[in-house]
Amino acid sequence: MRKILICFVLFCLPSWVVADPFSGFGGSIYYSKSSMDVEGFRRFTNPAYGTNGQLMGSADGGNPGFRLGYMWHNESPDWSYVLSLKNENIDSTASVQPDLRVTAGSYTAVEAQFGKVRNNGFLYLLVEYGKLDLKAEEISGTFNIPDRELGVFGLGLGYAHRVGKNTSIHVEWVTRIVEDFEVEYIASSVSVATDRFDIDLSSLNIGLTYRF
Repeated sequence: MRKILICFVLFCLPSWVVADPFSGFGGSIYYSKSSMDVEGFRRFTNPAYGTNGQLMGSADGGNPGFRLGYMWHNESPDWSYVLSLKNENIDSTASVQPDLRVTAGSYTAVEAQFGKVRNNGFLYLLVEYGKLDLKAEEISGTFNIPDRELGVFGLGLGYAHRVGKNTSIHVEWVTRIVEDFEVEYIASSVSVATDRFDIDLSSLNIGLTYRF
């Protein structure tokens, strides 16, 4: 018990005393305002059934997200590095013509930040890679299209500002590219329809970070 207490004092207490919002382990709660653009093409094996052509749609969504991670802050020359795990609920549903709905749901990603600390601010570049739960459904409910989990690559820019001893607020803009999404289903007893989508996501995140 004494050893545990000594370790606690040596490793945990100093970080609380310093209370640097740009150093140490911490978490963020933020609101994510997202927009989604969907472009695709529908192709039928039997041209007599349905129509081949472009698929397009867009949607806006937004939900709270959270992030847990660790920041390394070098006192000189004040460069900081962050590695964290985050989760967002994109909650965007695009009505894609002629008769499909595409819904982006939960998004989980590993995120890295790199930037410069000056006075009370931290300006950083953000890179992330994650998995997005995506669902496509035929509006009339005729076809059963399985849900997919797709890879996402994101790149963004952010700024965090110290507002307390161990607290900062941040604003981020992130653009994301989703890997190609293709669905194939039986449109009739003799026809197979294939829908292929290109999906772009972008988000504006505003939140609060607390570091221990």
